[in-house]
Amino acid sequence: YETGVLEKFPKDGPKKLWSFPVHGGYAGPAVADGKVFVTDYERKTGETDEGNFTRKETTGKEGVYCVDATTGKKIWEH
Repeated sequence: YETGVLEKFPKDGPKKLWSFPVHGGYAGPAVADGKVFVTDYERKTGETDEGNFTRKETTGKEGVYCVDATTGKKIWEH
């Protein structure tokens, strides 16, 4: 069993430990072995959401990041 798990969030919400800037995307973060893995998609200037739903070719840049789960510092990106 896990210990220290909240049964209910405090009135003002959970304490924010850190943040890491990412662009849009459709995947949530994955956490393993003290690391957070997150993907994102940076649109090219002028690109809209329309391409996502009409299956047009996208021209932006996809990325994946590995971040230290304790500090929020980037370990690597690709």
